[in-house]
Amino acid sequence: MQIILVTLLISVPPLLGVSSTCEKDAQLENTCGKFCFKVVKPILGHMAALQIKTIDQEDKEKSVLQSKLDNIEKELKQVKVDKDNCPDQSELLKQNADLKSKLENMEKVLVLLHKIDDEHDQKLKDYEQTFKGQPELFKKIGSKYYYIEEHATMDWYAAAHRCHQLGAHLASIQNQKEYDAIIAKLSPPKFYWIDVNDLSEEGEYISHTTGNGAAFFNWYPTYNPNNYGGNENCGSILYTDKRYGMNDDDCSKKLYFICETFNVK
Repeated sequence: MQIILVTLLISVPPLLGVSSTCEKDAQLENTCGKFCFKVVKPILGHMAALQIKTIDQEDKEKSVLQSKLDNIEKELKQVKVDKDNCPDQSELLKQNADLKSKLENMEKVLVLLHKIDDEHDQKLKDYEQTFKGQPELFKKIGSKYYYIEEHATMDWYAAAHRCHQLGAHLASIQNQKEYDAIIAKLSPPKFYWIDVNDLSEEGEYISHTTGNGAAFFNWYPTYNPNNYGGNENCGSILYTDKRYGMNDDDCSKKLYFICETFNVK
């Protein structure tokens, strides 16, 4: 019996790929005999089922593998696209150099601004030191309040700015009465800036305070205003021949000045 089973098992493999039809079962039954067939048939069925499972598993593994290959191919294509879109290394270096240069320029500008601020702060401190001990800068003269600078000299523009810092403006004399009251407080032989000027148009003197034509003149000597040297555009009160009078002067000269306000600071 054992010899017969071995012989049948050796001859079975060619039959595994063939479907188990009734006709083939009949052929096998005639070949082996009924008893042998009953013994071998379950084994053949089990082997056929294993073969089917193996084929299904291989198909699944092939599908998974193909999916992985497809994903790898997509990733490779994406890497190629990213590489193509990536800026050239030399261009990146150039951009970095440009940014570095701009940053250095900004730092230089900041240093300059800090320097200007420091100089401005120092000027303010100098002004504060100049006016230290003078709590009441503005004195009432007539109907207005005036600050007569007797310590520091500066050009006309700086004097106008300083008056503005004090909440005032260069003196804008309106009539003979105001003029006489101010003159009485001055210290000969000092010269003082006032707000009269013809900066806009030669010979047309206006008030820097109002922007309108100056209300009062008391030119002296009589040849004033003479625009001496072609560069006298700012009004001052000068002292000559033992008296004060109004004069046109070079705006860049360093003179004392008179500030005016209606409010006491």
